[in-house]
Amino acid sequence: SKTTLEIDIISQDLSMTSITEYITGIGGGIFIVLILPAIYLYFSGRKTMQGKKRVLPKFVEINFRTVLFSRWMSQACGGSIILCVLWSVFFHFENATKTHCSPMDNPLPSISAAVGNNFPETFIFRAGVLIHTPCRLFNLVYMHYWLKKNLPNEPRLLFLTDFMSWVDIGENFFLWALTYITSSENYYYHEHGFIFWIIFQYTKLTLHLYLDSKANITRTPFSQQNWDRKKWCYIINIISFVLAGATFVIHNVQCIPYMYSLYAFAEYSLVFTNVAFNSLCMEGACDGKMKLI
Repeated sequence: SKTTLEIDIISQDLSMTSITEYITGIGGGIFIVLILPAIYLYFSGRKTMQGKKRVLPKFVEINFRTVLFSRWMSQACGGSIILCVLWSVFFHFENATKTHCSPMDNPLPSISAAVGNNFPETFIFRAGVLIHTPCRLFNLVYMHYWLKKNLPNEPRLLFLTDFMSWVDIGENFFLWALTYITSSENYYYHEHGFIFWIIFQYTKLTLHLYLDSKANITRTPFSQQNWDRKKWCYIINIISFVLAGATFVIHNVQCIPYMYSLYAFAEYSLVFTNVAFNSLCMEGACDGKMKLI
């Protein structure tokens, strides 16, 4: 009967909501629990000196396979976004591409719409961020010590390395905020979380490129190629951000066919170049060999 059907639909919605809230709670707890060891490792490194440089504590020294595993696991966020976009296009197309301009031709949903409006997309994205968070924090701690080990012993460079590490923590925090506060739940906080994520992202990327250029390492063909790829990721990321901002404003001011999809495409490029840049950072620290440099 109609009443039974309505009860079944409500039960399914409650079940989906419960699962999503469960993942949200776990994600928040994991982030808080993991950020504490990251901060501890940062301060513990202050006590271990070689001149004025901080070195990696013995219990954090790892081999290349660990770094490689961390590198690939840190891409779980990007993989979950791809899956969510495909799922939205095939199963929740109308809801994912609906805007204030609808009905209008928009073949692609934005990331926020793809991951925040429907189940199981919200679950998949939050699970992806949950998986990749430990690896991102591991990468953060390791890159901090790698830069300290290879940079000249100049107070300014050491300070910028410390500053970049805290900025990286801030970037991870606002990524977590974007994940667990969706645009459909609270647009104001989601929007401001995205703005701060962008600010922290560009601060970190810029500082990393600058500090990496000052590192006292021998540039092999592999490390030079890695450096060039990071620069291209940085350039494409900036172009994507400008394009995303322009198309978003145009879409909100004037309804033009495919403008929202162009914004979505620029947003994809923005996120995936960020994921690629972070992956290349760890790859560069290994110089393509079975040892860390």
